[in-house]
Amino acid sequence: MSLVSIKLNDYLEKAGIDETKKLISSFFCSRDDDVEYFMNQKAITFEYSEISRTTLICWLEEETFEMELLAYYSLAMETFVLDGLSKTVQRRIRGNDRDPRKKSNSIPAILIGQLGKNDKATYVLNSNTLFNELFLSINSINYMITSKLVYLHCKDNPKLRNLYESKGFQLLKATNGEPVIHDNGESKYLIYIMSMKEIKRILSENKLI
Repeated sequence: MSLVSIKLNDYLEKAGIDETKKLISSFFCSRDDDVEYFMNQKAITFEYSEISRTTLICWLEEETFEMELLAYYSLAMETFVLDGLSKTVQRRIRGNDRDPRKKSNSIPAILIGQLGKNDKATYVLNSNTLFNELFLSINSINYMITSKLVYLHCKDNPKLRNLYESKGFQLLKATNGEPVIHDNGESKYLIYIMSMKEIKRILSENKLI
């Protein structure tokens, strides 16, 4: 048996939509209804619509080719607006772009739309392995489409916040020092960011690149 990462669009092409729906219907997340709902109801639609790309992390039985869905993550390219952030934070995000007055006050960024583990899985996937797979995908994207920033929206939940902070993400704060809030009209989320430079450092330290 082995751990494999499979792009959802590749699996759809090779296995067909019925087998794909069968695989992803096994996903259950007691900690976050949004994560479960996306996998079961939106992932395939978003894939066909090219809104985001989802990667499935599975446990593969090589003799029978049976797979168990352990976790997934979904990524998308977005425009990240820097308005409202302190000049120090803007400079840190922009890196060598010293004079934002000459450019649009926004940058291309990679959004981690969804990330979660399957509570029903018999094999327990540790968080380090999950984030290593996530960071490797982001690093691959960066080779083709350059981006300096990765970000995600996070519920104001102590366990989730501790998890992301333990992996190197930083809470985004406005000029007044208060957390920047993303409001989608239904819920409000904190925003966590990480530089591409930091992701490369983590991968290098773990000898993954």
